[in-house]
Amino acid sequence: MSRTHTVPAGTMASAFANAGITAPVIPTSLSEAAELNASLPIAQQWVNYNGEFMSRLAMQALADEADEERACTPVTTGIEYFDPQQLIEDKLTNQTAIAVLRSSMSWITGARVIGTARNIFFHMHQSAIEAGTTMGGIDAYAEFTNAIRESWADGEALEDMGLTPDTGNMEALRKMIGLHRNWSMQALQSNIMAGLRYEEPNLDEMTSSPMPIDALAQEKELTVIRLEAEADGISPEQLEADIKLAKEKFIRDYKASAERTKTIAPAIMAIYTAASTSMQETEFWQLNVEIRAQMLEALRRSTLKAIQTLGKMRAVTVSEYVKAARELKELHAELGNVLVAYAARAAH
Repeated sequence: MSRTHTVPAGTMASAFANAGITAPVIPTSLSEAAELNASLPIAQQWVNYNGEFMSRLAMQALADEADEERACTPVTTGIEYFDPQQLIEDKLTNQTAIAVLRSSMSWITGARVIGTARNIFFHMHQSAIEAGTTMGGIDAYAEFTNAIRESWADGEALEDMGLTPDTGNMEALRKMIGLHRNWSMQALQSNIMAGLRYEEPNLDEMTSSPMPIDALAQEKELTVIRLEAEADGISPEQLEADIKLAKEKFIRDYKASAERTKTIAPAIMAIYTAASTSMQETEFWQLNVEIRAQMLEALRRSTLKAIQTLGKMRAVTVSEYVKAARELKELHAELGNVLVAYAARAAH
């Protein structure tokens, strides 16, 4: 590949002659290379690499070998201080792929922030019920929401409700907010470098948006109904009626959940705002191991979605897409290895 390889005089010329091929003229200067390149296709044009001349095709072969070697290099940070952002930098070379994936990571942490704040709210609400200061139901949720919003807005504690602002896991929320801001900034920077427009997660909208319908859980429940009907010898007409009732219940439950989500949204944002005032700069490895595993599983799914996203982007060439897709699949596999390591650690 390199003209510096030591071979017997005339060996290369003889080899080309025996094969009926004219030996390529290797330039010795940039001007000579420019003159030769004028009559050569791009793949065969000469470039100067570390003081040596080689064809672009040979350069690509070197790059591919380097990629393969890098892909086979195991993660050296270990799971104790594992950082998915660093793994992305190590595994991906396409800036657009990095931007797309980091945007997904920002949404993952955003959803975690809202989920953690919701958990705190329901923990507080349950504590209030046990203290006899509130009851369940939509009206009680609205009343409880107003109490939380007004108390924290005025900087007051919640002792009158038998609560304090630290009820629940506020420390976990502060850490997640810190990580979310960190990852969102990295997503913004990566999108700017890729020339893309970054859409930062709107936590306010996410807070008031109902959870998506779990179609898989519904199908499982309908399967149970069918199996029980078969075991009990229920008529097809009765089975159809039972399935209809079950589907109607799905709709009612979803509407009730959506209404509750909208009702408590102001309280969730109040909890988020309170935690933001004392949020903690956080690294991924500082989170609970179980939370890390869940986030890595979400990131692992995002790598496959990123492949689909890149495939729809006109600005990404075919060769860029093929290389990026290969790297994303390797990243998907590496994240799987980390999850296995997490599971092994949990088992001990």
